[in-house]
Amino acid sequence: MNPVLLGLAEQYFLRKIVSGDFPFGRTSHAASWLRVFAGILSVVGTGFLVAAMYYWLKDNYSPDVAALIAAASIFAVALLSAGIAGLIVAERRSRMAKMKDEVKKNLAAVFETLDDELGQPVRNNPGASVALAALAGFITADRLI
Repeated sequence: MNPVLLGLAEQYFLRKIVSGDFPFGRTSHAASWLRVFAGILSVVGTGFLVAAMYYWLKDNYSPDVAALIAAASIFAVALLSAGIAGLIVAERRSRMAKMKDEVKKNLAAVFETLDDELGQPVRNNPGASVALAALAGFITADRLI
């Protein structure tokens, strides 16, 4: 099995999967704009929630202590959100690593099968194999260029 071909095929499939060219997993523009709108509304709602918390705390504590408690609450929620986001990113990286290993194993099996099937005729007829490969290269170059 040729490790260079295996590496090239692996990179090709991983680029297709990770980029937006893969046929599934894409979202529409409407869904993206609705997410942006939901984010804006969440920020506005959070602002009103913090203001309400401050006014409630101001009735029970002095204004400077109320502001301190409100700010500490906001920082606590921010740290919690950052921690959850870090866990999500770590899980995605783990899944991508597993998927990459699976793709490597599948491609290795495919190339091993191809080598078993086509290896012997190529070894028996090296001249015809080179001529056929050159012809395939010319045809491919003609279509791409």
